[in-house]
Amino acid sequence: MKEALEEKQLEVSFLETKSKINIYSKKQLQSLPSVLIDAYYLVKSEKNQLMNEYASLRLDCMTLEDQIAFCDNTSMI
Repeated sequence: MKEALEEKQLEVSFLETKSKINIYSKKQLQSLPSVLIDAYYLVKSEKNQLMNEYASLRLDCMTLEDQIAFCDNTSMI
């Protein structure tokens, strides 16, 4: 619980960054591209993971639809 609270406090939104960018030190500004690149790759990785899970779920859905159709056809016979 405490870790989640600390992590939440460390998170910074883009709007917050935009409003405070004038008060950042040179060192903070130099580290900003690295942080943004890391965030980009994290989002890209999560997107790829979600797309893979979506593809898997679509296959599962198609399989279930085929099984339902087969059961419907065999119960009519």
